[in-house]
Amino acid sequence: MAIPFFLTLLLVRNPDAPDAASPTASHIGRVPTAAELIRMPMFWIFGTSLFFCAHAMLGVQQNLISYLTGEHVAPKDAALALAIALAAAAPGKLISGILADRLSARASMIFSVVCVTLGILALLNTPPQSGLIYWLAIVFGLGYGGIFNASPTIVFEFFGTHQVGKALGLFYIFFGLGTSSGGELAGHLFDETHRWSVPFTVDLCLAVASLALVLAARRQTRRVTASAKPVLSTP
Repeated sequence: MAIPFFLTLLLVRNPDAPDAASPTASHIGRVPTAAELIRMPMFWIFGTSLFFCAHAMLGVQQNLISYLTGEHVAPKDAALALAIALAAAAPGKLISGILADRLSARASMIFSVVCVTLGILALLNTPPQSGLIYWLAIVFGLGYGGIFNASPTIVFEFFGTHQVGKALGLFYIFFGLGTSSGGELAGHLFDETHRWSVPFTVDLCLAVASLALVLAARRQTRRVTASAKPVLSTP
């Protein structure tokens, strides 16, 4: 952790950034307060979608090795499948970032949730000993990495990049609750049923619900974009 910290201190420079009180920064507009944010349907739609997707992907990721070794896959091969998924997270973050830049934060999130959904669906329908496990790990990993970009890209697109810490923190509450509960619930369901298909099916349903919510957000995001200037900008 120290290495990227010191590299950031040494290499990152932003001497031309406008001061918060300067006229050049005034076009950014006023960020909604926490009370205003929680009254926005967009906040709850994206937040709940983030929770569902984070819950689903951690339910699979944290239990993937247990599932594969329980199906008599060699620990080395099970670890390789997880390593491939985690390695695929890096290009997943890059792809979702490009989509956010060229299309929208919503399009980026749709890509990530679709990858997670397809990965879980393939996991439920692929024999554990099959070499296809490694390919589905790539698809799942792309979504796993991409969803980490969702909170900042949503906030930056709709509220700018200035003084958005509170809004970003509120979105991360949804994400954090999902990541902290996904693995725990999946493990509990397996303990109760002794079948990994049960928790993974629950995770698939949550991923589908996440996708449905973010697809339904189209009208809300258009409405927020259209009304952002008169409602949120400073005079």
